[in-house]
Amino acid sequence: MTGKTIIVSNRLPVKIQEKDGHYSSSASEGGLATGLGSVYQEGNNVWIGWPGTEIKADKQDEITAQLADLSLLPVFLSQEEISEYYEGFSNEVLWPIFHYYASTYSTYRQSNWEFYQLVNQK
Repeated sequence: MTGKTIIVSNRLPVKIQEKDGHYSSSASEGGLATGLGSVYQEGNNVWIGWPGTEIKADKQDEITAQLADLSLLPVFLSQEEISEYYEGFSNEVLWPIFHYYASTYSTYRQSNWEFYQLVNQK
């Protein structure tokens, strides 16, 4: 019996690109995608995260189906959500705290926290 690995990260290990109204995906370089790539590709696994670009609502089902073939589950976010949740709360509060720079670099904004909660409920 083998277990299932569920990876949840800000970004999926692919880049989604739009050209002439059609979307395609290609492997991301570097970072977490490289570090966990071999674990993810073996066995019964799923990776949950943002596809790296804002996807129009009428194309989200198409992208979800395309990524399902790769055991990827997209969490669709708007530019405002990325700005507030990721660039704001994640990078300005969580990163400094987890890297021992809370008193030097941490910047808290209530709106960032609200978006962080909203995104984590998706």
